[in-house]
Amino acid sequence: MKDKSYLIGPFHINFDITNRCNLRCLHCYNYSGEDFLNDNEMNDEEVLNLIDDIILLKPFSMCLCGGEPLLRKQLVYRIAEMLSKNNIIINLVSNGILMDEDTAGTLKSVGINAIQISLDGMEKSHDKLRNKEGVFIKAINALEILSSKIPTSVAFTPTRWNIDDLDEVFEVARGKGVNSIGIQYMMPMGRGNENIDTVMPTETDYRRLISKIYSLKKRIAEENLSIDIEWNDPIEHFYHISEREKWYPQLHIRSNGNVTISPYLPIYFGNVKTDGLLKLCSNGLLQVYQNDQFVDICTKIRCLNDLTLNGLNLPSFCKEKDIYLESI
Repeated sequence: MKDKSYLIGPFHINFDITNRCNLRCLHCYNYSGEDFLNDNEMNDEEVLNLIDDIILLKPFSMCLCGGEPLLRKQLVYRIAEMLSKNNIIINLVSNGILMDEDTAGTLKSVGINAIQISLDGMEKSHDKLRNKEGVFIKAINALEILSSKIPTSVAFTPTRWNIDDLDEVFEVARGKGVNSIGIQYMMPMGRGNENIDTVMPTETDYRRLISKIYSLKKRIAEENLSIDIEWNDPIEHFYHISEREKWYPQLHIRSNGNVTISPYLPIYFGNVKTDGLLKLCSNGLLQVYQNDQFVDICTKIRCLNDLTLNGLNLPSFCKEKDIYLESI
């Protein structure tokens, strides 16, 4: 692995600014809206202290995730303004329900660089997965509002019933000036695991999906369209770590302050509320990427089902609720 000792902080940070949500999507991997984190999330002062530390660490970029970030709209504005003034790229993911002209205008003025809106099929498919009627229209409205203000992307989660919607979703997204459509496996975690038998696409579904993606990518190239479509593998970064390849350190901070290297990996390396992000980094947080025991864990993660860590022969420190670097 290329030496990253010159880095004082992570290259990129994902931060769940809240785990609260105005939806209860059938596939939600982190139980947004009903997780225990709702009662333990950082308050505004704690979040702003975290942002002060992040600014000192100078990451290249940061993404505000959730839950639904716009449920803490005023805090989002404050964070974006602080980060953008310090030349840190700031992105946002949202379901689009709370987006309106004033919100979009303010997000642009405080320096949000890009926004991802979920669009999981056309109206019937999207609303079924999002577990609420009428939210497809709000997602489309959000894309329309943002089209003249902030660059947007679309997240499409494949299900047993929406694969055949992809071509139409592509046309809708292209018509709204969307830059890219990101697609990845439905995660068998959280509510996604509870609903796996009714929501998770079959192998045949996934083969049909991949065929559609390649057809769309071919069309994009032939017609020189200003939109991209990407197939993202959530396991890929574990492969890079296990092979000790070139990898720019990233962190994921949950709404209660727990720190991990991936939103999909249930191993935590401290808590920013109790330890502070600067202290965690100075104690070797970024060096976990080169830790033999941790690399061995990543090597064992070969498919989606391995993300639960169930049935894997793991070091004893992985069986604790919150894992600290001193334990590694």
